[in-house]
Amino acid sequence: MSQTCTTEKECKTSENLIVDLQNIHHNFGRKELFTIDRLSIYENDRIGIIGGNGHGKSSLLKLIAGELVPDQGRVHTYTAFNYFSQSAEIDELYRAEDLDSDLMSRFNLSNVPLHSLSGGELTKYRLIQALSVYQAALILDEPTTHLDQTSIDLLTEELRDYYGTLILVSHDRYLLNQLTTTIWEIENGTMNVYPGNYDAYLAQKHQAIGEQDHAFEKYQLEKTRLEKAASVKQQQAKSAGTVSSKQKKRHIKPSRLNSSKQKDTVQKNLHKSASAIVKRLEQLKQVDAPKREDRIQFPTISHLTLHNDYPIMGEDITLKRGDKTLLDKVSFQFPLNKTIALTGNNGTGKSSLLSYILEQNEGVSVSPKAEIMTYQQMDYHLTQLHSPLE
Repeated sequence: MSQTCTTEKECKTSENLIVDLQNIHHNFGRKELFTIDRLSIYENDRIGIIGGNGHGKSSLLKLIAGELVPDQGRVHTYTAFNYFSQSAEIDELYRAEDLDSDLMSRFNLSNVPLHSLSGGELTKYRLIQALSVYQAALILDEPTTHLDQTSIDLLTEELRDYYGTLILVSHDRYLLNQLTTTIWEIENGTMNVYPGNYDAYLAQKHQAIGEQDHAFEKYQLEKTRLEKAASVKQQQAKSAGTVSSKQKKRHIKPSRLNSSKQKDTVQKNLHKSASAIVKRLEQLKQVDAPKREDRIQFPTISHLTLHNDYPIMGEDITLKRGDKTLLDKVSFQFPLNKTIALTGNNGTGKSSLLSYILEQNEGVSVSPKAEIMTYQQMDYHLTQLHSPLE
C-alpha cells in the first residue's frame, strides 16, 4: 500500500519522516507473512498494529527496530528507538540506579528482589527498563501481557503523556482505543491502514464486511440468473434442433421448405444467444464471501462427567513468598460447571494458589474423577524440541 497525501499528512515533509518501508516482502520459513508496497511513519504518529496470531506483527516491529532484515525491500529509519519485545529476559545490564525511581515506585517494584518477580512483575520491570531512557520513538510488543488492571491503567497514563512516536502491537482493545490514532491491520499477507483508534477500525471493518456481503449476494444472484438463462436457451436450441431434424426426414412439400429453414435459423440464433450468455457468465467478476473466524468448540467427554457438587475445595490454606504472606488461612469451594476467575494485583499470589491446587498440597481436596488440564503462565515459552501439536 502506498503512502498518499490525502489527509493531514499532506502537510508533513521528509524532515519529520522517521521510518520508510519500501517494497517489503517478508517470509517466515516457507510462509509468506506480508508484502508492503510503501508505508511511512512520521514524528508523533501513534500506530497500533493488529492481526491474527502468526500473521507477522512481531516480525514487522523487528523490521522497524532493525533487529530483522526483510527478505526483499528496504526499511529506512531516521531516528533511534526504545524497543520492548514480546518475550525477553530482564536486561541485567541495567543497574537499579539507572531506572526511573518514580516509575519503580508507581508500579510497586521498589523493594522486590529480581529473583522473586512474578510474571506480571517481570513485565513491569522490563517496561520500566524500556521507559527509563527517553528516545523519540517507542516500539512496544504486547506490553500488557500478565499485567493487572491497575498496572495497565498506569501504563496507559504513562504512554498517553509520552511525547514521541508510538508503535505498538496489542490485543488489548482498551489500550488501542486510548493510545492510537491509526491502525495497521495485517490480513492475508497484506497491510490495511485505517485512520482512528480501534473502535474506529471496527466501524470501518464492519462497514467493509457489509459492503462485501452485499456485493457477494449481488454476484450470486447475477451468476444464478445467467446460468439459468443459458440453460433455458440451450434447452430451447436443443428442442428446435430436434423438430427441424424430424421435418427434414419427412417428404415435405416445397411450400414447407422455408418453414424448415426458418427453424434452422431459430436454432442457430438460440445457440448464439446461449453462447453469449455463457461468455457473460465467464466474464462475470467473481466476488468472494467475507471471511469470518471459526468459533472454537471444546469436546465433552462422557466418562469424565463429574457428579461432585464441589470437585475442588480448599480449607485453611496459607501461602507465603519469602517473608510475605500471600494468603492467610483461606478456604474456598469451586462449584461444578462454574467458570471462576482469580483476580488481584500482580504479585498477590494468584499463580501461586493455582500451583498449590495443582500439587494438591495440604488443605486441598480434589474429586478422584477430576482430571485437571493446565496452561501455565509461561507455557508460551517453547523450549523443547517438540512440535506445537506434540
